[in-house]
Amino acid sequence: MKKRSILAVQDDESLFDRIRSSSPDGCECILAADGAAAVEIARESKPDIVLVALAKDAMPGSGGAAVSLCRSLRRLYPHVPLQLLLVADSAEEAERVLGRGYDAVLLLPAEDVEFRIALRSAFQRLALQESVHEQREFYSGAVRREESLSSHLLDEYLAVKETLSAITAAKRSLETANRRLEAAASRDLLSGLLSRASLFERIRLEMRRADAEERVLSGILIDLDRFKSINDSYGHLAGDAVIREVGRRMTKHLRQGDHAGRYGGEEFFLLLPDTDASRAAATAERIRESFADVPFACGDELVQVTASFGVAEYRRGGGGPGAGGAAASMVAAPGAEPGPAGAADGTAAGAATAPGGRREGLAAKDSGDGLIERADQAMYRAKQLGRNRVCVDGRD
Repeated sequence: MKKRSILAVQDDESLFDRIRSSSPDGCECILAADGAAAVEIARESKPDIVLVALAKDAMPGSGGAAVSLCRSLRRLYPHVPLQLLLVADSAEEAERVLGRGYDAVLLLPAEDVEFRIALRSAFQRLALQESVHEQREFYSGAVRREESLSSHLLDEYLAVKETLSAITAAKRSLETANRRLEAAASRDLLSGLLSRASLFERIRLEMRRADAEERVLSGILIDLDRFKSINDSYGHLAGDAVIREVGRRMTKHLRQGDHAGRYGGEEFFLLLPDTDASRAAATAERIRESFADVPFACGDELVQVTASFGVAEYRRGGGGPGAGGAAASMVAAPGAEPGPAGAADGTAAGAATAPGGRREGLAAKDSGDGLIERADQAMYRAKQLGRNRVCVDGRD
């Protein structure tokens, strides 16, 4: 605990013994002969109480040296607890000086007990000042810590926000990349149409929808005529250019909700929901004309390209066991490509294979997986009838 101290400022040492004898036990008493000496002592070792008892002629008018000393000490310790006591000879003198920064006045003559009371009161006020000062320092420190914590939390929040923003941007970029990858995986890179796997999955979904909602559905199988001769005559790059152009011209004649895919090689399959065979045949004819009427560019040359079209209408709930039996047989094994029911390799039981790889003798009423086969048979008839034409299943 800090040792208490009293600085007695007086040009007459007659009171110093009384001040020292009236001080609490263990309190150090220091004597300064004038104000200048008092300021030097206070600067080196701050006292708790400064008792000023300068001669009357040193305080003419408004207080003189006593007031000047008071101001100097207050400037020296502006925010530190300090008690300033003035020893005055008259009430008028005390009144003039008390409002200039002194905490209390002791009027002379005074008994020893009055000295003790004055000093004890000064120490009590000092203790109260120190308590208030400690509380103020505590709360000021708490405010500083809170401000520092708030600043730190704000920095952390901004850092987290920036990190979340970066994560969100990275997530969006990843989602965009994933969508592109999914689109690339679902598309045939050359024609821009559905890939074979995506095409078969779309056929399954549309057949389920047709069965559930009792809607019509038609398919068109397209085979480019004599495509091998284009590759042989102009090269495979020219053949690739033809495939790309076929995809472009084909999609120009499709509605939103129609689906086009590359079935394999130079074969394509169109799936037209809510479309019967007659309307599907009309669409096929428009596409056929777009191929035949405008030559295809193969490098620097223009080449006539035609195609044969086979149209078939999906027979909802055809002859299989239970409701929608044949459709159910097609969708029962996800990932398997549609083919005629009854054979794992896509060939119906008892079916014969015609020259050129086309299959004959298939059950006409076998709905679902029979859609592609019947469109295939119609397209094969178009080939047999001279190519560059549209044939409809059951009509041609």
